[in-house]
Amino acid sequence: MSFCGWPVTIPAEYAERWAEATPEQQDRATALAGRVLWALTGQVFGVCSATVRPCFQPQRGGSLYRGFWPGVSVTPGASGPCGCSDGCTEVGYDRVSLPGPVAAVDEVMIDGVTIDPATYRVQDRRWVHRVDGQLWPTHQDLHAPDDGLGAFTIRYQRGIPLTDDAKAAAGRLAVEFLEGMAGGACKLPDRATSVSRQGVSIELADIREWFTNGVTGVAEVDLWIMAVNPNRSKRPARVTSPDRRRTVVRMQ
Repeated sequence: MSFCGWPVTIPAEYAERWAEATPEQQDRATALAGRVLWALTGQVFGVCSATVRPCFQPQRGGSLYRGFWPGVSVTPGASGPCGCSDGCTEVGYDRVSLPGPVAAVDEVMIDGVTIDPATYRVQDRRWVHRVDGQLWPTHQDLHAPDDGLGAFTIRYQRGIPLTDDAKAAAGRLAVEFLEGMAGGACKLPDRATSVSRQGVSIELADIREWFTNGVTGVAEVDLWIMAVNPNRSKRPARVTSPDRRRTVVRMQ
């Protein structure tokens, strides 16, 4: 999953300083803070728009990891029509599994026609379950455009929505980046490891060490990181198998 932005909430005590910055400086600090926190929290927070073209295969039971449910195939143009191959028995499905987590489904189109959202629902942030008694198409033409005849297209929001705490942590980190870019006066840096008041000396830690250890050096930001990513995961967890088909998802 790619990084798709991270809204920030600027702490009240820094609001005036933030307002003094140019829009370009704010955008740069915001983008940098979001990308850093996205990386340090396992690349699971934040919501991205995604489009998939489900391509079904017949049920099989030869692999524990493949299971008995259809997956998602590649993007249009990668192959021709998909569905049940010669010599197999077609099986209709009322559920399709999407690369998740699924935050919301924006649109489902079959043959270019948008399906009524009341006819399906999201289950377990993974499945799109049809609840009107109908089944999803078992064939589609991957050469057709997303909204064309023969296409089965799902547009959805993929990822974990940001909480208020996540936005506040990003805002606090964005302020630090803004101060660094402006080069102006700021409070005693959080990365100081020891201070001699009489000698007015400050010993600073190597910033690379914090990122190696999965933290930023800003105390309140790091508390949030450790709360949501205590095991210092660097990417989303997943189960792999030599039998598993590759999945390609288009992110907007």
